[in-house]
Amino acid sequence: MYLYCKQQGLTLFELIICICILAIIASLAAPHFLQNRRDQERRNIFPLLDQHIKFARNNAILHHSHVAICSSQDLQFCQDDQWNRGILVFIDRNNNKIRDTNELLLQQTTTNLKFGRLKWNGNITHQKIISFQGDTGLNRGALGSFYYCSLDNPNQHLRFKLGKMAILNQIPTITC
Repeated sequence: MYLYCKQQGLTLFELIICICILAIIASLAAPHFLQNRRDQERRNIFPLLDQHIKFARNNAILHHSHVAICSSQDLQFCQDDQWNRGILVFIDRNNNKIRDTNELLLQQTTTNLKFGRLKWNGNITHQKIISFQGDTGLNRGALGSFYYCSLDNPNQHLRFKLGKMAILNQIPTITC
């Protein structure tokens, strides 16, 4: 009986060799894994913003009301320059460009960007928020650009320009 169990077992030396091989493989794979996560975040930012803009535009037309997009840390109220944390889409009934407690929250999305910063650079009247009109769904007066600034590689910066027809265009940029 003892010989049968010993043949099925694993010696301490074999276990240490297996752990060393796994540690070498993990140390070689870790940088590639992080680079893959950076690239994935960078690729996903444009579809995320485009989806929110189309959703807000469609809801402005559907509800015949002003619909706004803003950044939020707590996913309840707008906070300036928190695009890295979250995005809110809400019906702005009184058009004050602030989410009040009685205004309907249409969508809340956690972004939690880890490898870059996202910021909105709007015009004078809409510096921190994007607003869509209820009659046409257009973003009159809410022109500007989103900037995705990579934390480790300046060649990875992106600019997403929001045009007059509420269409988001991706433009490569060096500055952020």
